[in-house]
Amino acid sequence: MMNEPYQVVLDIWEANDDLIYDTLNAYNVTGIIVRLNDMAGGHHMDERFVVSWEAAKQLPCRAVYFVYNPWVSGAVNYSWLYTHLPANFNSRLFVDIEVKYPNYSSVTYSKEVAEFITMCKATWPTTIYTGAWFLSTLSAWPTNVDYWWGAYPNSLNTGETISWFDFRKRLDIFKFAYNGSVCPGGINNIKMWQCSGGGVFMPGFGGHKVDVNVVPGTLNDLKKWLGPFGQPLHVVPIEPTYNLALVDNMKAIAGQLATISIDLTVMAETLRTSELINSNAWEEHSKLISSNK
Repeated sequence: MMNEPYQVVLDIWEANDDLIYDTLNAYNVTGIIVRLNDMAGGHHMDERFVVSWEAAKQLPCRAVYFVYNPWVSGAVNYSWLYTHLPANFNSRLFVDIEVKYPNYSSVTYSKEVAEFITMCKATWPTTIYTGAWFLSTLSAWPTNVDYWWGAYPNSLNTGETISWFDFRKRLDIFKFAYNGSVCPGGINNIKMWQCSGGGVFMPGFGGHKVDVNVVPGTLNDLKKWLGPFGQPLHVVPIEPTYNLALVDNMKAIAGQLATISIDLTVMAETLRTSELINSNAWEEHSKLISSNK
């Protein structure tokens, strides 16, 4: 059985463009997680991210989710993410890891994800989205992060149009993240449960199916977990590294160039002196010729 209290949070992408926020507030939907990017054909921004991110301020809480792209390295994923997040972003980051790359090594996938998550955790509180169906795609999963767990009871994913009252009534018979014992690190790592994967139509959805998630606790608990937005971004400084042998070579080359410069200066002065001598000799020779005429 679901324990009270809990918070209902939606996650949306560019297709969810007609949400009715007054209705969502009226039915105690307390947060929205907005998709930052798509990675089909390479990383690019969700077409409605800017609009949806601004609109999400109408609910008590908002957050961002990033879709991990296995076609590029963890470092490239992090670089793209860091560059495209909203300015001064300093809240919890959700990372969607559920994209299959055919014939991609599960060991390599795991290694790149581990490096990516390490970089993310150094900058933001980080939560991974995945589900039991995807666990075998990576040879190992991080266990030192929170998880956003996808598991979908049939009664919450019927394709029907139902009321929020009916949805909550159906939800109440399930244990939170009911198959979460297989989650990396155990069920205690699961902090949010995606219980409906766009499985029903409900008031406020604007005629679309929208993913619905549950977070145990009060609204204040949810706000604390998601973290502040708009604070200065905390970035872990990266110390520059140098190739010392290359530095020594460059110093040697600089010294040689300085010597060549000095030598060229001496040569120029010698030529100038030689030109003066030759010029004076020519004048004397001319005078001698003139006097003998």
